[in-house]
Amino acid sequence: MTPYLLDTNLLLAYVAQKPTWQRTTSIVKRSPYTLSMSIVNESEIKAIADYRGRGIPKRLKLDQLISRCGVYPISGSKIVDAYVRLSVQCRRRGLKLSQNDTWIAATAILYKRHLLTSDKDFIPIAKEFVGFTWIEPN
Repeated sequence: MTPYLLDTNLLLAYVAQKPTWQRTTSIVKRSPYTLSMSIVNESEIKAIADYRGRGIPKRLKLDQLISRCGVYPISGSKIVDAYVRLSVQCRRRGLKLSQNDTWIAATAILYKRHLLTSDKDFIPIAKEFVGFTWIEPN
């Protein structure tokens, strides 16, 4: 079973039913899978949806997807240590990764999840993940 962690941009693609989401599902459905996300992803997507006024039907659709995913918290010393290690590593390599992306990446690394994203900011650290797939955005 492949454990995937979805990045926020793919959650946005899901709500908008963009081709990026169709490509994501075609990758995921190749083998048995589980979907997960960080609480950071959930917070980001809900804030974006509310800000953009996506409306109740799209918010319900989003909530249905979130309920099917495991949501990892960002509490406890293990995730904090993973964040610190990754943040320091990125700074030493001169990489710019936002705080939210660092939390998301640290979650995928700590919990050994295959990261699915259409965000190129993760590409320089792709080798850190158990699995990494960059999906062409639309």
